[in-house]
Amino acid sequence: MQTANSPEQLIVDPFLRQKRTLNWNQDIIDRQVGLVLGVGGVGSTVAMNLVRLGFRKVILVDRDVVDDHNLNRQVLYSREHVGKSKVMSAVEGLAGHNIHSEIVPVHMDAVIEWGRIVELARESTCIFNGIDYGDYWDYAVASLAYKLRIPHVLGGTDPIAGHTLSVDFTKAEGGPCWGCLAELPRTEILRQLTPDLIGTYS
Repeated sequence: MQTANSPEQLIVDPFLRQKRTLNWNQDIIDRQVGLVLGVGGVGSTVAMNLVRLGFRKVILVDRDVVDDHNLNRQVLYSREHVGKSKVMSAVEGLAGHNIHSEIVPVHMDAVIEWGRIVELARESTCIFNGIDYGDYWDYAVASLAYKLRIPHVLGGTDPIAGHTLSVDFTKAEGGPCWGCLAELPRTEILRQLTPDLIGTYS
C-alpha cells in the first residue's frame, strides 16, 4: 500500500528549474535583500516573486491598511485582511509562497520617516519603488539608489490610461538614473534631492 509523502520528502530543490536557466546563479539570488516600497498592486506582486525566487530577505514598507477595493488586484490580501496593516497582512499572504526568505514588515510613512528609508536602503542590495507619492518622491528614491550604487526598479499603474503598468529599471552603475531622464520643472526641489544630499535627511 502506498502512502503519501510528506512535503519535506517531496521538495528536493524548489529552485531546480530556474537553476537550469542559462547563466543563472542561484547563489547570487540567495544573497539578495530587496527593499519593497509600497505593498499595493505592484509591490504585492513584486514581494511574492522575490520570495519565490529565493531572496535572502525582503523588507516591506507601507503606511496603509487593506481596503475592500484592493482585493481585486492586490494578490496577497483577502477579505479577512480588510482594515488591517498592509505589511502585516502581506506577511500572512506570503506565507504560502515563501520558501526560505526572511520577511521584515515596516508599517510607516516613508516620506515622514525618510531617515529610516535611508537606513533600510543601506541594508538592501536593490530597491523596488511602488509608492504613489509622485515624481519628486520617485526622484528621491532613484537618487538614493544611485548614491548607494544599488539597482532600482520603479513601477506603477496609470488609472487615467486604463491601469497600464510602467516599469523603469536603473542599473547600479552606468547610464543615466531615472531622475536624469525625467523632466521635472522645480529645480529648487531637485537641488535638495541630489545623491550627495539625499542620505543626509532624517
